[in-house]
Amino acid sequence: MLRFFLTPRRSFNLILFCCLLVASLSSVHATICTNDIDVNKSLVVTNPDELNGFTLDAILRSLIDSELAQQNTAALFQQWMKTFALGTPDNTLGCDNPAIDPNQFGITCPLNAVANLSMSQFSVNGLFNRFDLAPSDGSNCGEYRITLSKNLGGAVSRGFLIFEGVMPNPDPSKGFSGCKPIADFWRSLSQEPNPQTRATRLHEFYFDGLPEEGVPPVLAAKNFGLSSNGSATGSGQIRTNFVTNKWFLHEFKIGKTCDAPNQCKLQIMMRPIAQNIAGELFRGDFSTEEKTRLTQEFATAFTDQVSNLSASNPATIKMNITSSEFFSFESIAVSSPVGDVDFSSFTHFELRDGIQNKLNELNSSLTVDNVLDRATTQTCAGCHRLSAGKDLGDGLIWPSDNNFVHIAEDGQLSSALTDFFLPHRKQVLGTTLNDECPGGDQPTVRPTVQSDGPGGQPTIAPSIQPTATQTIQPTATPTIEPTPTPTIEPTIEPTVEPTVEPTVEPTVEPTVE
Repeated sequence: MLRFFLTPRRSFNLILFCCLLVASLSSVHATICTNDIDVNKSLVVTNPDELNGFTLDAILRSLIDSELAQQNTAALFQQWMKTFALGTPDNTLGCDNPAIDPNQFGITCPLNAVANLSMSQFSVNGLFNRFDLAPSDGSNCGEYRITLSKNLGGAVSRGFLIFEGVMPNPDPSKGFSGCKPIADFWRSLSQEPNPQTRATRLHEFYFDGLPEEGVPPVLAAKNFGLSSNGSATGSGQIRTNFVTNKWFLHEFKIGKTCDAPNQCKLQIMMRPIAQNIAGELFRGDFSTEEKTRLTQEFATAFTDQVSNLSASNPATIKMNITSSEFFSFESIAVSSPVGDVDFSSFTHFELRDGIQNKLNELNSSLTVDNVLDRATTQTCAGCHRLSAGKDLGDGLIWPSDNNFVHIAEDGQLSSALTDFFLPHRKQVLGTTLNDECPGGDQPTVRPTVQSDGPGGQPTIAPSIQPTATQTIQPTATPTIEPTPTPTIEPTIEPTVEPTVEPTVEPTVEPTVE
């Protein structure tokens, strides 16, 4: 998950995961192929001159205004951070709310240092184009992300936020081809030499959309989890990444509560982190009837993922667990004595036997530990730290991070991004509309692509790079990018006095910039 980065101005942490708007249709539709795509203009933007106008205050104001909510940005931010504190009569969405971690997998509560952070401590350091996360059926057009980082030092020594908006298809009747204006917009930025012009177009894309193409703005609450009924169960998410005595990663969605018509407020609510499986389910917890049920049902669900996790092409490694019952509300990156997601260190024998049986069926040369280590790469903590340099079997090695993050406060990108993930995304963008390329004879069809691992990070190992002719299979949905699969889980229904009751939540893929 989660995707979460924000830097003083130029950098931003991992995860996570964008901008668009075109001033001139002629430049938007100009022919651009893979070799013509500038990664630093069309896939990731960290140039401070192009980030002017992107502030946390402006981002929250756009989200509030998209629903005509009656609140200021400071109040929304404070409500968000107070989810890390204990609940009070004025803060019913605190971390001790029974709808948070209903299966008691474990969550650190409270994190008071985080609860006391202020908006002024964060600045935008990156924009990420995740067109590669668009499903092949065009049910959405991928994710467009903004990363921010906290100024260094203090009780929270490092901190990152990542807004991961899922863009709706402006013309669903066309399927994936309905997303063409968005791909054209991003590709056109590579042809624009003036950074101020690019900055204007990016700002318009995120805040205003592409009106002439029917593309809505990225920064609308409904693109960050707000459902039509006001619950925080839709597509898109916001992720956080904070360091106190250890790294804590969490996921959030936007909900809405109304006292009366036209008297509504947004709420940013903690949600389970997609594909971050609770360690207890690998260990095997048979202490109660309910824990036994979860352990057994998870064992079945996980063995069904062995084929996905043992793919021979690293670009197709994925995990797509659909039931959020198995997801934890917190991912902690610790390796000593044994991290909660270091699954190969503590998985119980019955599950190991099930994995081995599945490997035998597949005639796979992978070991059980290889499969479990690949599952770790699909978690926030694994992707960001614990999996770096890990031998995943069949010669695959998980690439390195940049001191835990994939985009640091100073804007430096990790080698995982520059050497593997971004080249993959470039290949996807460049071949999606290959009929525009010289000699191209392919129709405007979405190539089958993998969604870069957790939080949308590509699971590509150093030894293999996809070529323009390779078929790359899509990874587990997401968050955000995937087609939501409804599952039942307890959640907080945003109402005047939020009540806790089961609700349908779509499955979201973990995200990484």
